[in-house]
Amino acid sequence: MVRWIFVGTLFALCLVRYIYAVQTQVQVNIGDIIRITGTSWENKIRLENKRFTLLDNDLNIFDGDTITLTGRVVSQVIDKYGINIYLEEAQIEKYSTPLFYKLRVSLEQKIITYLPGDPGGLASGILLGGNKKLSYETRQSFTRDGLSHVIAASGYNVVMVSGWLAYFGRKIKHQKMMILSGLLGTILYMLLAGLTPSIIRAGIMSIMSFTALLLGRKSDAIWSLLITAVIMILWNPWYLVDIGFQLSVAATLGVLLSSGNELRILLMVQLFTIPLILHHFGQLSIVAPLANILVVWTVPYIMSLTALGLIFGPVLYLAWPFLAYVLFVASQLSRWQYASLTVGQMSWTWVVIWYLVLAIVYNRYYAKRSITPDYR
Repeated sequence: MVRWIFVGTLFALCLVRYIYAVQTQVQVNIGDIIRITGTSWENKIRLENKRFTLLDNDLNIFDGDTITLTGRVVSQVIDKYGINIYLEEAQIEKYSTPLFYKLRVSLEQKIITYLPGDPGGLASGILLGGNKKLSYETRQSFTRDGLSHVIAASGYNVVMVSGWLAYFGRKIKHQKMMILSGLLGTILYMLLAGLTPSIIRAGIMSIMSFTALLLGRKSDAIWSLLITAVIMILWNPWYLVDIGFQLSVAATLGVLLSSGNELRILLMVQLFTIPLILHHFGQLSIVAPLANILVVWTVPYIMSLTALGLIFGPVLYLAWPFLAYVLFVASQLSRWQYASLTVGQMSWTWVVIWYLVLAIVYNRYYAKRSITPDYR
């Protein structure tokens, strides 16, 4: 009972923080001359729940640049991602490219050199996140097949990278060195992959886990997820309405609640993410379960070989068969007539009902499993 009161208090606190942010955000009107500072991505700068799109094509702005500029608001469009604000007559005051983004670009270029085309783009996406190196047709195939998460840096990537460095630290036969190696790996990968909501969520959970080990304590994964989500929302309340954050938390909760084999984990992840996908996109991938079963097992091999290939270039060739297989599966499944269906957007009311039913079914199932019969 005390736990539920605590959970309710945290939820109310996050809701109050979000409502306050909504009421105090700066309103932008057409014709306003505004000054913004942020990181550019695909000619856009995202601040709060707004995306500022630069209409001037002659600006030398690259993805990852931190820029300060002034521009005139010419239009605003609201969609499922937030508010799109279009600027013209933009004047750049200053800009800089972060060191880790420069390193990321050089690593991507090395991968593409050995694996040109979609195989290199897929290898880069699986290890570092992002689909910009893939062709438009391949990106569409991954979307229709429900495989977009494969080319998005996520918690799985963080666990893999921190686990690698923790393993090397363990070889030194010093527990603190193992833990510190894992912490360092987590932080470095977060910076290299970009501080997206899913990466931040996974990174904080990983840091909490390693810190618990350092203090000689055992961490509770579900409570770590809850505390991490609260920390992120209190720090940036706009995460509460961020699609990436919502899907990351839902998928992670599905993984944590699914004890068993990979098929059960896959089923739980699908059950926990489908209502959010239907709410935001109104599309349901029919082939997603099959596509994930056929593809997900290759991800650790591709990640490992790609990471080794960044050190010893020719190793990247060993990843090619796995990459070709994934691309083949994605291409073939997406060609099915009913691979993806447009079913209409699900309201938040039905999303809540979906999760309430899931909670009831899980609690009954879990309670039944936890009862140990006494045959004495």
